[in-house]
Amino acid sequence: MEQIEKLKEYIYPNGIYSNIRSNSALIRKYFPLIYEKIKDDYKTNLYMLLHDIKEIPKCKNPTCNNKVKLKNISKGFRKFCCNKCIAKYQKTDKEFGDKISKTHKEKNKEHFKNKYPDLNVVTGKTIYILKNYCIHGDIKIKTSIFNRLYADKKCLCKQCNEDLINNYIPSKEDINLFLDNFNVFYKRHSLAFKDSWFLEHYPKEYKIILEWTKHIKNISLSERICFFKNKLKDYPKCKNPKCNKKTHFKPSQNNFTIFCNSYACQRNTSTQEIEIFEFLKTYESSTQFKYFIDKKEYDLLVKDKNLLIEHNGLIWHGDTNILENKKDITNYHYNRYVLAKNNGFDLFNIWGDEWKFKKDIIKSMLLSKIDVYKEKIDIINCVIKEINNTKQFLNNTHIEGWCKSSKNIGLFYNDKLVSLMTFKKINDNYELLRFCNILYADIKNASAELFQYFINTYKVKKILSYSSCDYPNLNLYKLLGFKELGHTGINYWWCNNIHRFNCNKFDKNKLNKLNEESIRQLGYYKIWNSGHLKFEWQK
Repeated sequence: MEQIEKLKEYIYPNGIYSNIRSNSALIRKYFPLIYEKIKDDYKTNLYMLLHDIKEIPKCKNPTCNNKVKLKNISKGFRKFCCNKCIAKYQKTDKEFGDKISKTHKEKNKEHFKNKYPDLNVVTGKTIYILKNYCIHGDIKIKTSIFNRLYADKKCLCKQCNEDLINNYIPSKEDINLFLDNFNVFYKRHSLAFKDSWFLEHYPKEYKIILEWTKHIKNISLSERICFFKNKLKDYPKCKNPKCNKKTHFKPSQNNFTIFCNSYACQRNTSTQEIEIFEFLKTYESSTQFKYFIDKKEYDLLVKDKNLLIEHNGLIWHGDTNILENKKDITNYHYNRYVLAKNNGFDLFNIWGDEWKFKKDIIKSMLLSKIDVYKEKIDIINCVIKEINNTKQFLNNTHIEGWCKSSKNIGLFYNDKLVSLMTFKKINDNYELLRFCNILYADIKNASAELFQYFINTYKVKKILSYSSCDYPNLNLYKLLGFKELGHTGINYWWCNNIHRFNCNKFDKNKLNKLNEESIRQLGYYKIWNSGHLKFEWQK
């Protein structure tokens, strides 16, 4: 008993409850025996001990026998176990119900006076009446709409908003200001865009959008917003450079289509081809769209450089799709390479996964083919060093990425690796595996300097090298003194619509126990390439 009295004096110093002193850590420190008895349900047991309560009180609702919960140690137990019991008790005890309703009404009046001092509001359950709100007199408005509009400081009268739309003529400054801020506005509110929503919240902005597209009739609000967002006064033209027809609005994408309704434009042109064409056109004016040799179509031609470019989508150039179109499966890409070569053109193939995942490398290669560079480095200021770690540099700069090598000769400019040539020893000879510069850079004679360093250092007599026919690279081998031995034959990749996998590595590492039919059942198909050219250098 003495411990309990001391506990009461400790928690109620000078007869006033102390929330800090009732903390469980302090009670455990100063009253360990009492704490051990009440620790299971600490707050409830502490309150009952302080007020000599032996049992938890029951709900005040006579039809309910549930025990009530403790609010907190200072306020004690609740009177009811739940809101349902409060509602039932209100019906049986009218005085209790009247007290609650009066207190609610008084609180609501005080709340509205404090929160909306400039409005004369008559409250209801779902509708508020605003007396003498504007020139149109009293207005009725839903509670949910009222709270939202008042918080945004918007006009609450629909008729005032309609008058504003009818009478307001936006100026050029208003239009330009809204255009500048429209992207932020679109991100915040795009899901709510409707005519009624604009009338309630942003009538002035709604009138600006209508004014922007007033010359185009019978179009939806989403189409008007798309015109305004893209700063267009008319439908954009078809992306096919040979077509001058207009595109149309596609509601499912909430944007304009890339091509017109013509089947020829949609079937024979891809967005990737358009991207490549527009990229090259900015640097080389002789770039033209579509070129035919013996009725065979090529995607792009850089006329002044005799360079043909093909974009090969993985799905459309797989053996399953080519088979459906009754084309030569295995020799399709090789035959196109030979046709271009026989007519004096270099053919540059861009595969779909390369343009998606290695776009910068492809762009750098294309610009080097048309002799355009963003940076020029003088080799006189460079230093040649042998290095060990080449993985990051090759993955970032070479289209075929990193491969194992035994000798790596690097060119450094201001202690930065700017060019690399790698070799691999095969018996008594070497194979030239990779050569690449940093992206978008012109380093004249870098390949010759690195190659000469390797020959002089390791006294090599014979070097082999293989070059993919997908990327024309004959000038490099001619510069280094290689001789072309011939074509190695065509090969294939396994593909899953996203990536191509080297057939040798793929079969050995992942699916060595599966035959071709089981591999195809997993969703893979073959893409045949145009093969490689073999080169040899001898001292």
